[in-house]
Amino acid sequence: MKKRSVVMTTSLKAAACYALLVVLAFPVPAAATLVTYNRDYAYQASEMDSKVSCRTIALEQVKRLLLEELGVYLESRTEVKDYQVTRDQVMAMTAGIVKTVIVSEKWDGKTYYIVAKMEADPEQVAKAIDELRRERQNLTELEESKKQTDGLLKELEKLRKELKTAKGEGKARDQKEYRAAVQKLGGVDLFNEGYGLMQARKYREAIAVFDKALEADPQFANAYNTRGFCRFRLGDYTQALKDINRALALKPEHPGALANRALTYATLKEYDKALTDINQSIDIKSDFARSYNIRSFIHIQLNRRQQALDDANTAIKLNPTMSDAYANRGTALRNLGRFDDAYRDFEKAIALEPNNPHAYHVRAWTYRRQNRLDDAIADFSKSLELNPLQPLGWYRRGLVYALKNDCGRAIRDFTKALELNKDYGDAYFQRAVCLKKSGRSDDAAGDLAKAAQLGHGRAKRAVRSGNLPADTADE
Repeated sequence: MKKRSVVMTTSLKAAACYALLVVLAFPVPAAATLVTYNRDYAYQASEMDSKVSCRTIALEQVKRLLLEELGVYLESRTEVKDYQVTRDQVMAMTAGIVKTVIVSEKWDGKTYYIVAKMEADPEQVAKAIDELRRERQNLTELEESKKQTDGLLKELEKLRKELKTAKGEGKARDQKEYRAAVQKLGGVDLFNEGYGLMQARKYREAIAVFDKALEADPQFANAYNTRGFCRFRLGDYTQALKDINRALALKPEHPGALANRALTYATLKEYDKALTDINQSIDIKSDFARSYNIRSFIHIQLNRRQQALDDANTAIKLNPTMSDAYANRGTALRNLGRFDDAYRDFEKAIALEPNNPHAYHVRAWTYRRQNRLDDAIADFSKSLELNPLQPLGWYRRGLVYALKNDCGRAIRDFTKALELNKDYGDAYFQRAVCLKKSGRSDDAAGDLAKAAQLGHGRAKRAVRSGNLPADTADE
């Protein structure tokens, strides 16, 4: 792959953090598909700085320079111009998309010298910017990070000036504030790194980075919220709720956190709580497409077919590139008996996001509804390949295998669902049916008892009657 390389050099030859920039640019042919920026930054320590604080500040400064240069370039591209976003917004979004790579760094006790580069595919970055700017809440969170960084750098500069003349208690106070500001600056940088990993669906890696961000700033509401969302995606609903609740305790009118908590409640089938949260999210931010999409999902679970369709339509109107909104609209259309329209929406969802497990899952269940069992298994398998941590996916593929009288594979899938959710009454009941059909009556009785204990209606009736159905498993 060819590269467009733009190499830039920066040096610092002044006291405590004042930069004198010397910039050299070397363009290459316009036909290239990548742009690369290199910067070096030398930071001279003040009396308050340690190696750690110097590295934090130097890294943040070099990143800002790289983001600024990339932002100027992206602004010149036609598609980004058409998005009508400001340079600050482009920089904020790019910070959550493009990774800065440290090439080298050196510390001699007085000066911290760092060389870093940023490489990006402009087309891919432009697409990501389009998605982020369409979903205004995501943009708001990234803009808040940029403002927080700008504010912290200004605060550090102010404190450095004050420390030159401060004495006694005033100096001790300024020193404490300086250390706290440096720590928070590192936390914001980590948040941006975690956000990029979350966008790439690397949830475990993102959580590890958010952990560090929260160590740096335990009052970072957006970091709790995004870590909670990652935990939700990994199926850890208890910890997800703890994180999201912490975010809302710090920031009660956070529409993104309310939407994430609503989605978690809906997944746990606590629909009243889910609707309360999602309606509040929409009241706070009426143009938040994701909130309408989540409310559509809640209406689907409650079999409110037209309301589900209306909310999915609103989400798509606000954000025509939201894959999940087309998947939910397809589900609503399927429930209204409009199968051809549903399949068109599923195709659109997959075209927009080929690795969207939810889109394959809902199309698979639509195939099941039309008794296209092999097609259903193929789509469930693809969905589970993309996200193996979804108990419902394993459970529903198990149901399809059971309908094909393949009890061996069905039992394996129900078992996998139970490994992910030990309180899954439906999975215990359906595994009991398959175990009985396979001649394992004792094992079946144990699963039936467990399903009844968890409140499963058919299981409780079977325990009372002493007669476990031997019919093909189905919902």
